[in-house]
Amino acid sequence: MHTDPHAHAPAHEPYAPNAGPTRIAQRLRDARRVVILTHVKPDGDAVGSSLALARTLLERGAHAEAWYLGPFPPWLDEVAAGTPVRKLSADNLGTDALPEPDAVAVVDTGAWSQVDALGPWLRQRAAMAALVDHHRHGSNDAAALRWIDPGYAAAAEMIAEVVTHTLGLGADAPLPAGVARAIYMGLATDTGWFKFSSTTPRTLRLAARLMESGAAHTELYEMLEQRHPAGRPRLLGRALGSLRMIAGGRVAAMSLRQQDFADCDAKAEDVGGFAEQPMAIAGVRAVVIFTEMTRPGHPSPVVKASLRSRPGTPRAPAVDVSAIAARFGGGGHVHAAGVRFAATLEDSERALLEALQEAVT
Repeated sequence: MHTDPHAHAPAHEPYAPNAGPTRIAQRLRDARRVVILTHVKPDGDAVGSSLALARTLLERGAHAEAWYLGPFPPWLDEVAAGTPVRKLSADNLGTDALPEPDAVAVVDTGAWSQVDALGPWLRQRAAMAALVDHHRHGSNDAAALRWIDPGYAAAAEMIAEVVTHTLGLGADAPLPAGVARAIYMGLATDTGWFKFSSTTPRTLRLAARLMESGAAHTELYEMLEQRHPAGRPRLLGRALGSLRMIAGGRVAAMSLRQQDFADCDAKAEDVGGFAEQPMAIAGVRAVVIFTEMTRPGHPSPVVKASLRSRPGTPRAPAVDVSAIAARFGGGGHVHAAGVRFAATLEDSERALLEALQEAVT
């Protein structure tokens, strides 16, 4: 186990994009068997983007599967119903027994660390891979074709353009209902249901197109946001109880230990959205929540840190939390990023909070 919180895998490199939606669509249209990958612990954008792409290719008569590595969101089976998916275990992938694809799509990530146990499989097929991501940093050798644009609110917003080209539709034409629902899920969840600063007029125009194509906003919100287990609000109470205000109230920090999860009968996936809570506190410019987590097959825990920041003002520029995360081997967006520490909770807190204090002073 590393005791130095700076001892991580090398930081992700800046992407070198070399394709756009038309070229990505052309590559996928030519394929007959496609595997779609995304990051470990898939969220709404990862699942929505991959399902939309799979359903589009199925519409064209190709065979397409979305592969996921857990932990899995509790709603995955319901939203993926009728679409071929594989829920893989890092301990026993079983990919050797699966048919070989003639194309691979990677969505909402391009970092080797985030494809986790599927990294060796993807590395052998990077020459046939097409990557679509809205993060700023990743691994250029993960795919031969890379459409990267951090100006998009979600990977799903980019996938909407890919599927439009793949299906040969006009820019404003209705999409198949199942495709529209999947894209809407990714778009809505990655924008905080359209409340984050990443939401643009283009985002809302796409949302309207998707609703006109059959995406039901209220139904998706209830399914994804209002079916939490009782352990989640108990765990949120623990997190809020650990709240510390740092740097004169400009940084808010929370921490969860493994014992908190056990006491609350909660799981790692229950933490989603907790980092948003202290953003409601006046004067806060950045938030971090530290989560002590177990790793299958590893005796020592790791610490996951999720960071958030407010949009800037002339007097208080935005804190670029992706740049801070990148210093420790993580990454993300200007206002939302994450990093994992192979260190104790105390050492992880010390290193990252020092960096955050520097950023707000």
